[in-house]
Amino acid sequence: MPSWASACRARTRRHEGVSLAPTRRQWTLGLALGLALGGCAKRPAVTQPDPSAYAHLIRGVDLKVDGLDRHAFVHVPTQLDAGKQYPVVVVFHGGTGGGTGALMGKHFLEELDQETIFLFPDGQQSRPDQPAWESRDVQQNHDVDFVHGLLDALEARYPVDSERIYIAGFSNGGFMTQQLACKTPERFAGMAVVAQTLHTHLRDLCAPAQALPMLYIIGTRDRFWEARDFSLSATDTLDFWLDATGCDSTSPRTEALRDDPSDDTSVTRTTYDQCAHVSAVELLRVDNGGHSWPGGHRVDRGHCRDIEATDEVLSFFRRHAGL
Repeated sequence: MPSWASACRARTRRHEGVSLAPTRRQWTLGLALGLALGGCAKRPAVTQPDPSAYAHLIRGVDLKVDGLDRHAFVHVPTQLDAGKQYPVVVVFHGGTGGGTGALMGKHFLEELDQETIFLFPDGQQSRPDQPAWESRDVQQNHDVDFVHGLLDALEARYPVDSERIYIAGFSNGGFMTQQLACKTPERFAGMAVVAQTLHTHLRDLCAPAQALPMLYIIGTRDRFWEARDFSLSATDTLDFWLDATGCDSTSPRTEALRDDPSDDTSVTRTTYDQCAHVSAVELLRVDNGGHSWPGGHRVDRGHCRDIEATDEVLSFFRRHAGL
């Protein structure tokens, strides 16, 4: 495996034309944030926050990587202290239903303008208005190059703490999270995967040189709960990462979380903290939960409201990965 320094230099050569100034896409943020994220109930009612209240907190970033024009949204605290270094949380959207980086940003509104830089990248256009992350077994993955190009650009401009960069993703974005954890774990301090499992081709090539603390959130009615032609089951995915992190799977701590009686789900937290290489791996099993980011802004009956996935992700990073 090449050294991290040489890999970083190679990535730097592949991206150019970085602009961290606001782009015209900033002004379409309200429309992007008005899109709905697939939830665990059918035809859910959605309550969206007022875009005018936070559009100024997230701005567009354009970047050319491997000859491709790419885009992301970024939030930087408005009052940066030059004497401090700031952690970065990168959040990857899902692959269909109009997923965008801005769409994922709405789940983090209460955290914006705090002590963290947030990065919400857009995947490539698989179909019009439906960007996705490359999940095939390809020799050169432009998405991996794109993410590292964005991080290189952030580190060049802002006081980023390079030891505290975190990755999290929903659905197809959860695949992207695991891909980075497999291929370039040295750059990250922790990961969180929501509503996704490990693809078989990624399992076959994944031998991370460095293990990451991991939070795993998935529902028992999620289409990825059972094994599919191209992916492991949720149980096998968890077992893979427990083995990669050197965690003892025989003595976890289990806790039933507060149950919201107005929905049809319940959540159990299982913590594996007897680990050789990381502080913990944690599973949040959403019984009767579907393919969703639990919590969010949905208010319909049947949606997963026992937990807020955003709160759980950030709390895990704070408790177990130094955020």
